[in-house]
Amino acid sequence: MTRPSVIFINRAYPPDRAVSGFLLRDLAECLAREGWSVTVLATGGKTEQSGANGVTLTSIRVPEGRDFFKSAYTWLRLCLSACRMPRHDIVITLSDPPMVYVAGYLHARFKKTKHVHWCHELYPDLFGALGYRLPDRVGRTLLKYSRRIFKSCSAVVSIGQCMQKYLTQTGMDMTRLYVIPNWADRDVVSTERQPPLPVRADIQGAKPQDRLIRDTSTRFRILYAGSIGREHPMQSVLDAAQLLQVHAEIEFLFAGHSAGFERLARERDRRGLTNIRFIPYQPAQLLRHMMESADIHLVTQRLETTGMLVPCKTYSAFAVGRPCLYLGHSGTETARMIEAYHAGQVIPPGDAQALADAILTYRMKRDIWDQVHQGALRAGLDYTPGMSMSLWVQLLDKIIKSSS
Repeated sequence: MTRPSVIFINRAYPPDRAVSGFLLRDLAECLAREGWSVTVLATGGKTEQSGANGVTLTSIRVPEGRDFFKSAYTWLRLCLSACRMPRHDIVITLSDPPMVYVAGYLHARFKKTKHVHWCHELYPDLFGALGYRLPDRVGRTLLKYSRRIFKSCSAVVSIGQCMQKYLTQTGMDMTRLYVIPNWADRDVVSTERQPPLPVRADIQGAKPQDRLIRDTSTRFRILYAGSIGREHPMQSVLDAAQLLQVHAEIEFLFAGHSAGFERLARERDRRGLTNIRFIPYQPAQLLRHMMESADIHLVTQRLETTGMLVPCKTYSAFAVGRPCLYLGHSGTETARMIEAYHAGQVIPPGDAQALADAILTYRMKRDIWDQVHQGALRAGLDYTPGMSMSLWVQLLDKIIKSSS
């Protein structure tokens, strides 16, 4: 019997630190274990083909950086490379770079195969929500073309019910829409203990004390882990930190690196906030330790992006049993999970006082923290990598059977 084959198309793949890359890696390796022939078309340092854990990686050379012209060039290279790739039974596109589903559409059309779009971020809708101004005619044309491609897909997989609802409101057929949640990094889920590695802080503007998290501090810690982009409002976080400056036992820890971190570090120094600390990306051996070191995890999302993306930070917090403070709209997937499991609190993005009050409540009232901690543990038992990947296997098996 011929093995079913699948090709994934996305800019990022490990060792790239983008979230979509590690999610793609986990699903690709899962399908390989299930007997699929798996190929990934991504970007890297040089053009090459290699196989690891049953996955064949085809990496194309593109310039480093994420500005408009470099992203457009990456998009074009992926589209052209997709057309040259051998035929596979299914082509799956992700959302990096924006509108890379065009590459999947071209591959599916020229190779007469099935196309599945795994929608992590909904473009072109997000352009306006993130403040990128497109001429009205261009925006309408891109939106019309994107929906035409979505309707040609065998399936469009959204990562939250809020995204599914948004798509149906813009004319998508419900029979082609599927909701499969994302999951936490497997290095966070893993409970194996490994010795820590020495890592230096390399964030511009970081102070000598902003080092790897291997301390024995008993401070009440609020953790933000991941990139800071336009979709992640930070003004109210800074204001809340300023309000809490008098509480020396409370600290805000930011782990990662991006242009947003640089801006945040400069604003911290300008305000003289001693309760904000930065550390760089952590190696796999320390990810779970870092996540568990926090008392509360912080998740932020601009109101305008509701239904167009779902932050993945929540899944990592739940994987280690930590409650979340979510600055975002109450109608999002993240808010729904937090409220359903009583695993934290939903706060409007601009309400710094409400954020500071919530942090103080969890700091001063242990019984309330224990309640949301138990809620996070329950959520972590339900939202697992295995649950999501089993849904993916069922969906792809269904598509293969329908085409045979």
